Amino acid sequence: VAAIYRAGGWPLVAPVVWCDGEIHARYRRLVDKAFLPRRLDARAGYMQGLIQELLDGIESGVTTDFLVAFASPLPARVIAREFGLPPSDAALVTESNDKISRMIDVSQVDKTANRGAVLEGAHALARLQCHLFPRIEQVRGEAEDNLFSDIVRAEIDGITLTDQEILSVIPLLLLAGVHTTGAVLGWMTLMLATRPDLQVRLRSDPEKIV
Repeated sequence: VAAIYRAGGWPLVAPVVWCDGEIHARYRRLVDKAFLPRRLDARAGYMQGLIQELLDGIESGVTTDFLVAFASPLPARVIAREFGLPPSDAALVTESNDKISRMIDVSQVDKTANRGAVLEGAHALARLQCHLFPRIEQVRGEAEDNLFSDIVRAEIDGITLTDQEILSVIPLLLLAGVHTTGAVLGWMTLMLATRPDLQVRLRSDPEKIV
C-alpha cells in the first residue's frame, strides 16, 4: 500500500483523529477554521438548490429507490462542490469513497485475506489525490468559496498544512461526508415513511427540523 502511495500519490500522514497532544491540537486549530458556523451557514443556499434539483428528478407516482435517486447523490454532489470539482466528478467521489471505505473496513478484520480490496482502495485514494493535487496551488493563489480552499488556506501564526497533510485529510472528508450522510438520510426517510405521526409534527412545526 505504501508503495502505491509513493508511486501514484502521497503517503498518508496521521490526520487529526489519529493524533494526540500538540500534533492533534495543531491540526484542530487549522482545520476547525473551515468548519466555523458562519462558513457552513453560507453554504445553505446552494445545498438547497441541489436538494430541489434531485427532488425534481424523482417522478411522482413511480416507485423510486430513495438511496439511488437522492440519499447517495446528494452528499457526493456536495463533496464534489466543496472540493471545487464539477458536478460530473460526483461519480469519482462516490467511487473513491466506496473503495476507500471498503479498504478501511477489511483492514480492521484481515488485511491478508482481503488484499485485493485493500490495494483497490489504495489505488482509488492515490487517483483522487492526483486529481486534487493541482488544485492546492490553484487555491493558494486565489481563494475559492469551498471547504477545500478553506483547508488549504487555513493559517495560524504563518503556519499552514503541507501538501501531504492536505491530501491525507481527503479520506476523512469522504468518510464523514458521503456514506455517513447518505445513511442518515436513508434511515431518516424510512422513519418518516413508517411514522406518519412524526410527519404531522414536523409539518405543523417546521422549526423542529434542524
